[in-house]
Amino acid sequence: MRIAKFEPCRGAAVLAVLALASLAAGCSTDRFLGTDSSASASTPGQSSPSTTSQVKDMFFPRQSTPAPGQQQASTAAESACPIVDVRQGASTLTVPPGSADAFSLRYQGTLGQLARECFTSNGTMRIKVGIEGRVLVGPAGGPGQVEVPLRYAVVKEGPEPKTVVSKFSRVSVTIPDGQQNVVFTHVDNDIAFPIPPDGDTDSYVVYVGFDPVGDKPAPAAKRSPKPGSSPPRPR
Repeated sequence: MRIAKFEPCRGAAVLAVLALASLAAGCSTDRFLGTDSSASASTPGQSSPSTTSQVKDMFFPRQSTPAPGQQQASTAAESACPIVDVRQGASTLTVPPGSADAFSLRYQGTLGQLARECFTSNGTMRIKVGIEGRVLVGPAGGPGQVEVPLRYAVVKEGPEPKTVVSKFSRVSVTIPDGQQNVVFTHVDNDIAFPIPPDGDTDSYVVYVGFDPVGDKPAPAAKRSPKPGSSPPRPR
């Protein structure tokens, strides 16, 4: 289990504007970072659950106690389960992309806590991945629907990293009138790949991140004119 913290916004101007927006909405820094003291405080005589267990419970409800054989298989799957992390450079989403200045920014998305759970069956590793993120309303934004593009990719790291499997999802986030930030969650239930023959998945990493390009088709390549040929005349 790996917990990824929110990363600071790029650009001091954007950070200042969005920080003011979150404060205006009554959002405390602790809750923004997923460490709300009011939620984690324990009553006298009771131990407070760990952050890891809180995140896992948030995405994956507790199941009944498995039989001894099932427990053994579950433990083996967990020990071989790849870590989950935010891909470098894909932790922040800006709408519109590449806003010229902070005041033209409509929305900004950030990724927060992550959770994953693994299952093995017939030589296949199946991973359930949960994401918690947040959409902040920028100076040019307002109520409406925001499409959040997410990319999941299992990568075998090494001298020559290799993408084993990649999945794309769009999450619709509704921004109510008068609200400056909205938390969203998404769970992908079936990221699957064949277990390598040697069973070694230590170098495997499940990366998540925003992918504005997503499933858009690549632009068609323009044909270059043949040598010596004249360009077509306009009709």
